[in-house]
Amino acid sequence: MKNFIIKIKFKNYIFILFWLIIWHILSVIIGEDIILTSPISVLKRVFTLILEPTFFFVIFNSIINIMMGFIMGGIIGLILAIICKKSKMLYNLFSPPITFIKVTPIACFVILVLMWIRSDKLSILISSFMSLPIFFFNIYNGMDIIEDKILQMAKIYNITNINKIKYIYFPYLFKIIVSTCTLGFSMSWKAGIAAEIIGMSNFSIGGKLQDAKVLLETNDVLAWTVIIILINVLIENLIKYIIDKTNKYLMGVNNDRD
Repeated sequence: MKNFIIKIKFKNYIFILFWLIIWHILSVIIGEDIILTSPISVLKRVFTLILEPTFFFVIFNSIINIMMGFIMGGIIGLILAIICKKSKMLYNLFSPPITFIKVTPIACFVILVLMWIRSDKLSILISSFMSLPIFFFNIYNGMDIIEDKILQMAKIYNITNINKIKYIYFPYLFKIIVSTCTLGFSMSWKAGIAAEIIGMSNFSIGGKLQDAKVLLETNDVLAWTVIIILINVLIENLIKYIIDKTNKYLMGVNNDRD
């Protein structure tokens, strides 16, 4: 569990403190909370929001919806990448729409999807749109790092497909999968929150941000932004931890069997 703890070097604390001081100085110079509030005020507001009755329901609702979309897009992207690696024709078939999803602005998708589904489910679909291309292209291109000589050797010694996956593909692709998961969730998280804001979803982080913006509550906007960043960092590290433990367990099981 120690690996799950976010480790920040002492010098990084100094840099963070430096920018917090700059932020505080700017807020004092401007002197208008509606434009920029101090970090102390924002921190106080964060703790106030945590004590609100609906806070954890709002957080849970957003996390579940965005995580569902992230996982769904990731699984589809992973499957398509493996299939397309086996067939150039399938790659030529699927790569144009996936590239289209990759380059299209989030706002365009949000406006279009709002015509099809309810706003409270919008973040699921939008976050899946963000993770799908990342998984597809990262995994597809990642397979190229496997040297042809190793695959030829596996063919000569008649190594089974299962053993190829365990001892050749999995070790090579594990690091790529880890980086893809963290990057994919980060993109999905930001896209999902943006979808909630535009769609004005009820009982969601994005909905709370939209309410704060309409009411010109700068303090609330910054407080929710801090909460969004903290949740993103927390879940990214949780994903890394789970993947790392899963990898060690699978490798241990395989070694025991051998």
